[in-house]
This record gives sequence, structure tokens and C-alpha cells, in this order.
Amino acid sequence: MKNIVKVFIVIALLAGASHAQRRRPAGGTGKVPAAAASNPAVDPGAIDFRTYTNKTFRFSVTFPDDWIIPDKDIEAYVKTQGVDLNPKLPALLLPSTKNQLIRNTKNVSVLLTVFKKVPGMADNTSIRISVENLKTFPQIKDAVDYMDALRITYKAMQLPAGFKYSETQAEQLGKKQFGFLDIETKDDKRRLYATVRNGHALLFSITYTDRGDLEVLRQILTNGNFALK
Repeated sequence: MKNIVKVFIVIALLAGASHAQRRRPAGGTGKVPAAAASNPAVDPGAIDFRTYTNKTFRFSVTFPDDWIIPDKDIEAYVKTQGVDLNPKLPALLLPSTKNQLIRNTKNVSVLLTVFKKVPGMADNTSIRISVENLKTFPQIKDAVDYMDALRITYKAMQLPAGFKYSETQAEQLGKKQFGFLDIETKDDKRRLYATVRNGHALLFSITYTDRGDLEVLRQILTNGNFALK
């Protein structure tokens, strides 16, 4: 189970100030380039205005009008402001831990990241959609199994100072039940929602300081369509 937890710590830690952002094609709609995902075999999905759809994983979610789905223009602008959207592991991790985390991200693909404010601004909130291939963990059948596996292995790991995590929890949002964990660091709060389908863990993570932003993600998932044919 350790590989799953190492991957999740990457997802949780990278959901902070620096973000991997998947680009939309010019014009703002259409397929996200396959190179966007760390695992090229994973369907990267498509964005149509405010709605992200992934037919392979049979879901679509719509983001509020005032949230930002970065395109090339925004990426270019924040780069001129000295903001790097590429993911980086925090310096607070021990070198040995960093190396382990890097080696165990090959089964994770980040599909999309959206922001409440322009990337790089203070007290920003981000929502990230990722998938993890569970082919080597057939014993994980649902989201509760996944979260329990994370927690069990957390206990055996040397986590960053101030990194706290909750008990495994579950929540019905709309017609779909998700497992989730709450995480707290020295700088912010995070929540990871998960469901398991098509042999993958489908993950929705949020990093926030304003509790109201967590309610935004809950509403997005409540209104999402997780029964696409």
C-alpha cells in the first residue's frame, strides 16, 4: 500500500502554491492534449466552456463562472510575474522521501487544475482532478478501502511537520457517495474526495483557507454527472 500513500502525499503537497496545469487548445474548448497527463494512456478529458468531461471515467463537472481554468494567455502572464505552474515538491521533505515520492508517481495522471484567483495570488484556492491506476492493488474495491490504505501507511511514514490527517470519512453528494480525508498543514487545509471506477481511483482534491471554497467543491460534486454512458 505504500506506493498509494506516497502518490497521495504528492497530490496533497503539490496542491499548494505551485501547480501542474493542463492546457486547453487555442479557442478554449476541445480535448486537453494527451501530453498533459503523466500517464499518456489515460484519457485526459475535454473542456467545453465551464464543463470538464471525461467519457472514459464517465463523469462531467461544471465550475463556477468566476473560477479560473488557465489557458495559454494566463500561463504566459503568471510566468512574467515569476510564478511557476509546474509542480515542485516542498523543500521541507527529506531527500530520501522526495526520491521515493518521485519514483511512485508513474501511475498518477493529473487531468485538470482550476483556481479561484489568478495563480500566484495570495490565499488562493485550487481544485485538482487526478486519477491513479490501481492495477497493482486489486484488493482496493471502493473509496473507503482507498482511504483506509492511505491512513494505515501514513502511520509508518515520516510526514512533514504539521501534516495532520483525519479518519476515513464518507459523504453522499448528489447521487454519488465519496470517501474523503481532511488534511491540515501549517499553511492551509486540504480535502481529498475519491471514488473508484474502471480500475482507477478518481480523485478531487482542494487546497483552501476559506471554508466557503470547500463548499464550492461540494456543490460541484453534488451537481456533477457521474453516470455518463
